[in-house]
Amino acid sequence: MLGKHYEKHRTQKSNGTAKKSKSTQTVQRPKHQNASLQRGSRNTLVFCASLIALASLLLHGTGAAYATPPAPTSSLFEGPSTQAKPSPERSSIPEASASAQPSDSSPEEPSGSVDEPVPSEPVIDSSKAPVHSPSESDGDKPTTDPSPVPSSSEPEAEKSGPSSPKAKALNLAATYAPICRPGYVYGVTSAGQIRAVAPGGAVSNLGSRVAQADMEMNGLGIGAGGSTVFSYHRFSKAQGAMVYRFDVNTGSWTTTNALINSSADKVPAELVAGAVDLGTGRYYIGGYTPRGYTTRAFQIWEFNPTTNAIVYKGRITTDTASAAVANGDMGFDANGNLFVVRGSGSTATIYSVTAANLASANGGIITSSVSNTVNNTTTDVNGVAFDADGKGYLSSGDMVQSYDMPGWSNPKTVVSSNFGGSTDLRSTDLASCGSPPTITIEKFVEGGRVAASDQFGLSLRQGSANGTVIGTATTTGNANGQQPERIGPLPTVRNVELHFAESASGTTSLSNYASSYRCLVDGVQTVQGTGIAGKITIPSSGQSVECRFYNSPLIAQVNVHKQVTDSKGENPQPGKNWTVGATAQAITGTISSTPSAATQQTNTEGTSSWRFQFGASNNKADLKIREVMQDGYKFTGGKCEVTKLDGTKTTTTLTGPENNPAAGIIPGDIVDCTIVNSLKPASISIGKQLLDFNGENPKPASNWTVGAALATGSSSGTSISTPATALTGTNGKVATPWTLNFPNNPTATTNVTLSETMQTGYDFVSGVCLVTSDGGTKVERSLASVTSALTGIKPGDVANCTFTNKPKSGAVLWEKSDEAGEVLSGSQWMLTGPSNFNGGQPLAVQDCIAQEESSCTGADRNPEVGGFKLPGLTWGEYQLEETKAPAGYYPLEDPLVFEISADKLSLDLGLIENTRREGPAIPLTGGLGSDFYGLLGGGIIAVGLVSAAVLLLRKRHQGAL
Repeated sequence: MLGKHYEKHRTQKSNGTAKKSKSTQTVQRPKHQNASLQRGSRNTLVFCASLIALASLLLHGTGAAYATPPAPTSSLFEGPSTQAKPSPERSSIPEASASAQPSDSSPEEPSGSVDEPVPSEPVIDSSKAPVHSPSESDGDKPTTDPSPVPSSSEPEAEKSGPSSPKAKALNLAATYAPICRPGYVYGVTSAGQIRAVAPGGAVSNLGSRVAQADMEMNGLGIGAGGSTVFSYHRFSKAQGAMVYRFDVNTGSWTTTNALINSSADKVPAELVAGAVDLGTGRYYIGGYTPRGYTTRAFQIWEFNPTTNAIVYKGRITTDTASAAVANGDMGFDANGNLFVVRGSGSTATIYSVTAANLASANGGIITSSVSNTVNNTTTDVNGVAFDADGKGYLSSGDMVQSYDMPGWSNPKTVVSSNFGGSTDLRSTDLASCGSPPTITIEKFVEGGRVAASDQFGLSLRQGSANGTVIGTATTTGNANGQQPERIGPLPTVRNVELHFAESASGTTSLSNYASSYRCLVDGVQTVQGTGIAGKITIPSSGQSVECRFYNSPLIAQVNVHKQVTDSKGENPQPGKNWTVGATAQAITGTISSTPSAATQQTNTEGTSSWRFQFGASNNKADLKIREVMQDGYKFTGGKCEVTKLDGTKTTTTLTGPENNPAAGIIPGDIVDCTIVNSLKPASISIGKQLLDFNGENPKPASNWTVGAALATGSSSGTSISTPATALTGTNGKVATPWTLNFPNNPTATTNVTLSETMQTGYDFVSGVCLVTSDGGTKVERSLASVTSALTGIKPGDVANCTFTNKPKSGAVLWEKSDEAGEVLSGSQWMLTGPSNFNGGQPLAVQDCIAQEESSCTGADRNPEVGGFKLPGLTWGEYQLEETKAPAGYYPLEDPLVFEISADKLSLDLGLIENTRREGPAIPLTGGLGSDFYGLLGGGIIAVGLVSAAVLLLRKRHQGAL
């Protein structure tokens, strides 16, 4: 009988509900007495001043600079700061929600003001003009017209900052790109208005603010040349941000729709900082873990303008207390080094991250160095900027102050109030696009430490050897070569004498070391000397200065490098966590090693190091190198290269993994030995065996097709030999096993799909693989079907797999009927088959008549009347003989002969008819038929006649008497 079988995307809405932008209200000019007269006089003065300026420029050959009219909505000033007073309509914009920055009170209105600053001696330096990059700005213009708010340079200007002569207006030549020359810094208000500060302290608007209400803009960042400008709107208690781009051509903002949700990212941060990498053009956003957390780090995200994607880069560890106020900002130099300035109260601290460490950050802790904390700086710093002359700028609310770097000395107030313009336009950040010169102090330990606990201190001072300490650092660990601890890179200033020194720390005695230093200016060595202290004055053309201390003890430094390749002997990579050894035997004098252990584990770079300490400079020793082979690998080759103090080199070839005589060594030698190992390939062999019909007596099977192919989940780079399929031989196995090759990865594994092509008439019984590791461990793995995956095969594994099958049993069916096709019951049969059927004995078959098949317990498994089904027949020839026919019928005269084979497993003999017997028929059911009644009637008549005759004879006899 056949059975029948029958057979998020979450839509986010932009509401709740998307707020409609408030209609931009008309900005009205303040009403003054004699306003029209003042405007007329002022316009006349402006016209005259413009003619004078134009004539002056023509006389000096610079008139071409005015080919483009000046931008009408932006002015920068050199001289005293002038601050535009916002129109009354601006006050209708709700103030941004509370953030890490302190709220600012409304400034007092000055006694006198003018509608617009009067241009005087316009400054245009075409050689330093901002460069517009079409790819950066033109390709990201707003998709809708933002209807920018008029510049606040229209209303009254309010003076702020130090007293000085009349401000000098700077013509921007119809561009809104920030100026990147020294002294120019920029801020952004909470409403998204960029505020520009010129070298003299003049303040003006750059472009328009964000044409949208309820903004909380922060994190101003300016790219190289001023061609790209970014900021972000904060939300969710400053833990979320949407990135905005400022178009330097139109002077308006547009959203990029790129979002950060630090809480959802499980790296909560109150976002306070932003900066553009001057080298890559990528925009970085940062903020501190909120107060209340035990560990408060500075979290950093990266926005890629090309892909419009934001990724979490990682965190900088800080010493920020759980309840402390942490604010500040960050900036970059031209080399991509990052400076995070933390402001807390009236202190400032710089955390420096090298470009290399930032680029390699992938979501964990980002390596950084920290400067000394400077006291008495701008209070509650919320903005930081640096310029190319080594000036540092700090802002807080409406105040901007400048400092001489690197020590934050000589503070000067650039803007004293109203930097934001009004309470609802409070300043939230600071930025520039100039690159400050930097200095870095680093430490190199050549030949390792005399003692494992030896450490070295570094210091940087400004002015003299006893001047102000700018930064300090102390090495840790016992690594050789460049130490991770450093001072800087720190923003500094040119033409100022800087002093650097090293000192002993921990168990160090500097008398056990030779000390030297060298300084590189933009990669070129310019200052060097012996000793533990030096000085340098950064030249006018210098940008990046690296001063390095080198120390070397009286030792021979031995480094054993481990390399591993893939199973093809290609793609060498460092081998970590390998056991390698180095031992030395003194030829003259004495020698000892640190560490004293003869073997070590290689580090992540695949290196282990020893320091062999000599008793005197003329001592000599023999060095031997070895390794402990790991499972899955084989020795490929190796060599030791010895570099002498005079620079000459000798090379010794290693012949194997054990006790190679590497070299004769003396004090001052640097020995680099490299041992190369290759991953071993794995192999898989497949065999085939067959069972009998009883599932017993397995025997090898030849000419069966089996195969092996890579399965999903295999490590990238694994491969398997071809062809994919093969035939088994007389021994039941393939002639050539499959070879599995691995990439250069000691933990690489591969998954293999094993298969067999099932032949007609067989059933899968089982599959098993015996996997022997390179170390000799054996594991048995089951195969569930004719196509199964063998997973987790490692280098050096040998797998021997076997598929087991048995032949399917057959069945014969027939029905018993009369000549009219009516089913007949009661027949009995005898089935004789091959020797492996029924133990070689004939099988008696009786018709099973039952309600269901499960009730049939004999040979016949068909419960219907006259129907027969005999399953479980082995392959061969059979004879079916009817031993008893149904009542009233003749049995079959000749037996039926049929064959069960692989391709004839189910045989239907159809209807088998029986012939009715001649003469009275015995009722098939045992009842009285009509013939019976006829005979019975005839008998009764005969008996009656006989009885009548007897009675007549008796009467005659009696009468005769």
